[in-house]
Amino acid sequence: MAMRVAECSLQMQALSALRVERNLSTFKDDVLRVIKEIEQETQAQVRYDISIDPDQQFNVDAYFLTPTPLAVVIASSVERLLEAELIWTNCHYRGESLRLFAVVEDVDKIGSKQVMRANYYTDKTVQFKGMGTAFGDMVRTAVRSAH
Repeated sequence: MAMRVAECSLQMQALSALRVERNLSTFKDDVLRVIKEIEQETQAQVRYDISIDPDQQFNVDAYFLTPTPLAVVIASSVERLLEAELIWTNCHYRGESLRLFAVVEDVDKIGSKQVMRANYYTDKTVQFKGMGTAFGDMVRTAVRSAH
């Protein structure tokens, strides 16, 4: 009987060691909150989670309806960052005037190489973690200069 108790105890310890606590990220909500503040401040019209290409394959998280439209892609993964690059490339290939900002939560999470490369295929790719105010200022400036 003592052996069974010890066995159960070891199994419980192993299970608790394997259990990973998940920290739910508020990244997307935090970015959208900043964008909505800018929308109210500037009175610019913004569309959320819309497709901006003729084939309806590429969605942006926010699209400012300014004379030179500004799209924001919230890239929480490498795949989403690559999608932002494709959106920018596709729009420029079609001759559309569009500014596209990609925002990643943390460069370390996505990879510095990917973020550096993305700056060639977006108008700007920035980190949000610790830089939320700078991100907001950048978007605010782009929206105001597009009016």
